[in-house]
Amino acid sequence: MRVGLLAVLIAACAGNPGLDLSVDLRTDYVAGGDFNTIVVTVPGHEPVRVLASSFEDYIRGVRVAEFDGLAASDFTVTVDLLSNAGTVVASRSVLVQLRSDLAITVVITQSCRGVVCPNGSDATATECVGGVCVNPGCTPETPELCPVTPACVAATECPAPAQTCFSAQCVDGFCLYRDDGSCGTGRYCNATRGCEERPMGDASVPDGGRMDGGVDAPPDLCDGVVCEGFSYCDMGICRDFEGCFSDGDCPGEFPLCRNNHCVPPSTDVDGDGSPAGEDCDETNPDISPLESEVCNLIDDDCNMMVDDGNPGVLCAAEGGECMDGVCGCPPNQYDVDGIPDTGCECTSMPATGVATACADAQDLGALSDAGAGQTTTVTGNVVPGGREVWYRFRGVDSPDAACDNYHVRVQLTVNPDDAYRFVVYRGDCATAACPDTGFTDFSWATDFRDAMGNGECPCSALPQGAPGQNTCSDDSADFFVRVLRRDGAPVACDAFTLELSNGAYDTP
Repeated sequence: MRVGLLAVLIAACAGNPGLDLSVDLRTDYVAGGDFNTIVVTVPGHEPVRVLASSFEDYIRGVRVAEFDGLAASDFTVTVDLLSNAGTVVASRSVLVQLRSDLAITVVITQSCRGVVCPNGSDATATECVGGVCVNPGCTPETPELCPVTPACVAATECPAPAQTCFSAQCVDGFCLYRDDGSCGTGRYCNATRGCEERPMGDASVPDGGRMDGGVDAPPDLCDGVVCEGFSYCDMGICRDFEGCFSDGDCPGEFPLCRNNHCVPPSTDVDGDGSPAGEDCDETNPDISPLESEVCNLIDDDCNMMVDDGNPGVLCAAEGGECMDGVCGCPPNQYDVDGIPDTGCECTSMPATGVATACADAQDLGALSDAGAGQTTTVTGNVVPGGREVWYRFRGVDSPDAACDNYHVRVQLTVNPDDAYRFVVYRGDCATAACPDTGFTDFSWATDFRDAMGNGECPCSALPQGAPGQNTCSDDSADFFVRVLRRDGAPVACDAFTLELSNGAYDTP
């Protein structure tokens, strides 16, 4: 039961505090539409008049009066609902047996329009609730005085509402009909006429209008009142929005369940410029349809999807692409071009962690100089930046008798933007076969004339060689090639092609 007491009249005898009585109202008449004022009458006391508020959920129940200093006795409590013009719209009397402090709920339903009680064999059923004549003592607190068979157990057992802007509710065994809010702002659901404008003077309208036959409406008590968080101003008082688990838990004036609170579609609790009718999270100003989706496992733009869109664009600020709410790249993938649309567009060749040093150089096998010789190629891109790649192969010198064909050659046949260089080591990882300045083409050969140096063409198979010839030696050796990016060359994904051969080329 929600407590929404707006006015209290206290009557007490000096020196005799007496007993307390609280009166709650539960009704499906629409506050601010069907009725504007609530009058609660207890014999011997001044009636309590309460200005109704369309912000209150009267179907759930609202406390409308409290009395204290009452004597123990039996008496009738009457609740009248008055229209904007001051006429009685509906009334209900409840017989109370006051023996201790007590709270009662007076239920008034629209289904009792035109019902005259008693209308059957039970002469004691003088009041109407839910279209049924009941004992005047029947309340939710005294179910033993209510009909043995309830009118409903679930809303599906209730007759269809008179208007489509109502939805059936089964409350304490009686059918009530809630204004579902479909009529829109400033309108309400009338049981006989459907959607229509709220009468002037409705307490939910800030400027009030006029009420009670032309008397000026009370001033707007909420003028200048700021209510923070999930609260709203009602008659100058900040009240918390009702709790909820889904939209179905929320009354007509507060039809949306946002962050476990029933709120009107137009409210903007987090102040992000997006009203609750569009915003999926009213606790976070960084989440709304006005925001762009980023990589964080959160539905930033309220489209009911998480981290949807181009994975690279989601990580435009950080680079890489979105993976399980974190920006980065899959193994062996890199964002080299920095363009969000392409994400991690570059695959490292060879794979990251492979052939990073001479000791774990990628083995390309043996290349023999026999016949027309042998050639192989390998591609790579030395990604990520600062990396170097090592390859190894064995240059095999086949047996010779007259002229050696041994000619090991390493060359970059594809070298995008002249970005790559290599260094060759012969025999081991420490001895560079050329100054360590980086080459794009390198040869180590013995297929040249003896007169030019230590060539072996022609050569002699005799250990001491023939006159004017060197011995046909076995010059087989392991070669190690270290490929790296030229100083100053930007990191790019474009791959080089390295050709390695033995005996395929002749020394001029």
